[in-house]
Amino acid sequence: MSKLFDVCTVSRTDRETKLTLVFEHVDQDLTTYLDKVPEPGVPTETIKTNVEFIVSYLPFIKEYGAQEWSHCFLSSFKDSKAL
Repeated sequence: MSKLFDVCTVSRTDRETKLTLVFEHVDQDLTTYLDKVPEPGVPTETIKTNVEFIVSYLPFIKEYGAQEWSHCFLSSFKDSKAL
């Protein structure tokens, strides 16, 4: 899986913030990348764990806002055993 390098937030309005996750460069789209992964491919459990990790931070975003979340998430994600 690609490494997460940064999390960026841009406030668009008082009620909307754009959140961007910056991963290492992969020179093709995700479908092509996954098609080229050697057998047996990316383990389902790895994908599930990473998605669950990201989704687990959604309540934090709602409570504290995207800017605070991005700093906390990035440091936690880099230290996570999910990767």
